Amino acid sequence: MTDPVADLYALPQAEFTAARDAAAKAAKASGDAELAARIGKLRKPNAVAWLANQLVRQRRKAVEKLVDLGDQLRTATAQLDGEKLRRLSARQHEVVADLVRQAHELADRPVTDATERGLEQTLRSALADPAAAEELLAGQLSEGLARIGFTGLLSAVPSGEPARPLKSVPRTSKSESTSDKAAEEAEAAEREEQAENKKLRKAAEAARKRAEADLADAEATLRTARDTVDDLKQRLDAAYEERAEADRQVQAARKRLQQADRDARLAARGLTDVSARAASR
Repeated sequence: MTDPVADLYALPQAEFTAARDAAAKAAKASGDAELAARIGKLRKPNAVAWLANQLVRQRRKAVEKLVDLGDQLRTATAQLDGEKLRRLSARQHEVVADLVRQAHELADRPVTDATERGLEQTLRSALADPAAAEELLAGQLSEGLARIGFTGLLSAVPSGEPARPLKSVPRTSKSESTSDKAAEEAEAAEREEQAENKKLRKAAEAARKRAEADLADAEATLRTARDTVDDLKQRLDAAYEERAEADRQVQAARKRLQQADRDARLAARGLTDVSARAASR
C-alpha cells in the first residue's frame, strides 16, 4: 500500500493542493480522521522544495552521496584533520554543483536564479546538519532548508598541515606571599562565580527551548494560515468560473427567449392572415 503523503509530494506543484484536499476527504470518508487531519495540514512545496524532493525520488543515490560526504566532513572536523577537511571541502562544491545540474534536468519549468540559490542552500544544509539530511531524504519538504555550514570550521584550520588539538594553558600560580586565607577566599569566590554562571547557562537554555517551542507553534499557525489562503484562492477561482458560466447561460437563455418571441409574433401574424382568407370565402 502506497503512502498517500509520499504520493502527494511526488506530484507536480500545480496538482498538489487539489490532490491534497481530495486525499484528506477520502481519508475522512474512510473513517481515518487522524490521517485526514495530517494530510489536510500538508503545505504545498515551493519551487526549491519541489526540486529537492524530485532529486530524492529520482536521483536518490546522488543525494545519498551528498549526505555521506557530510558525515565525512563532520568526522574530519571532530578530528581537526585540516588536510582532509580541505580535500572534502573541494569535493562538496563538485557534488552540490552536480546535483543542481541534475535538478535542472528534472524541472518541469525553467529554474530561476533565486530557486537555484535556494536549492544550493538546501543541499549544503543537508551536508552540515544530520537532521537536515534526514528531512531532505524523506522527500517531503514544503520549503527549502537553512542550516549553518562548514565555512567557519574550515576557516579555523590553517593551511599547510593538519590542525592539532590545543593544549590547555596552566593557571598562573598565586604569589607565594598570598596568605592561605586569601587563597581560600579567592577559590570560594571562583566557585561561587562558576555556580552563578551555571545558573545563567541553565536559564539561557530554558529560554532558548521556550523560544523554540514558541517558534514551532508560530510556524504551525503560519502553515495553517497559508493553507487556508491557498484553499480560499482555489475556491475564489472556482466561484469566478461558475459566475462566468452562469453569465454565459443567462445570455444564451435571453437569446432563446428573444427568438421565441419573434417566432410567436410571426405565428400570430400567420394565424391572422389565415383567418382573414377564410372569412373572405
